Amino acid sequence: MKHRHGVVCIGAEASPQIFQELKKNDSLKSYNIALHDHVGTVELNLSADILSSSIFDASTHSVNGTTSVLCMDLESFAIHAGVAQIDLLKVDIEGAEIPMLAACSDDFLRKIPQITIEFHDFCGITPASEVTDCLTRMKALGFDVIRFSRVGHQDTLLVNRALVSVSKAEFLYVKYIYRNLKGAVRVCASLQRAIDGPTTIAEGTLREVRDVLNSRRDTRSHILLSL
Repeated sequence: MKHRHGVVCIGAEASPQIFQELKKNDSLKSYNIALHDHVGTVELNLSADILSSSIFDASTHSVNGTTSVLCMDLESFAIHAGVAQIDLLKVDIEGAEIPMLAACSDDFLRKIPQITIEFHDFCGITPASEVTDCLTRMKALGFDVIRFSRVGHQDTLLVNRALVSVSKAEFLYVKYIYRNLKGAVRVCASLQRAIDGPTTIAEGTLREVRDVLNSRRDTRSHILLSL
């Protein structure tokens, strides 16, 4: 993907276990950092499902202890990683997406063309009202919102219309037609994964980003993954 699209992929991963796996992929520059609303340290609840470890107690999985990890707000992490411009921000941080975005300045967020994010209102970690408040702010900043998930906002795309050249017709197509086609494909893919077995964490993450890139006509340079 790095060679095909000419992009730089940078990842922030809170879980030490997942971070060790991500380090093995030379297409991704990874940092063992939890994205939050401040710079410091935070206690990470280690879930029995390693993909669901969270700084919050609420979880659909049992907790196998805790560990202290370095945390940063998104703006500080971008400086730390040497990223002057984020062209695509992918967020799946088990509930910390709300405080992370709340800590970002309006000017910082307005410079990001696209954000794909998993809010955790579907599993009890994040109250639905907090997601609504967050999306209300993002809309006021100029982002259009497309929810791809059937329940909650676990698959949400935010498109900055001031920075992304998309016509009204194209936007409506994605929001009302493509999203439903994508849902049908997901069902088929889930059945196929059940047959084939799981891929590695790194492969799954990069495949999601690759799908986004393949749907774009104007590929830019920096992708930041908050995992």
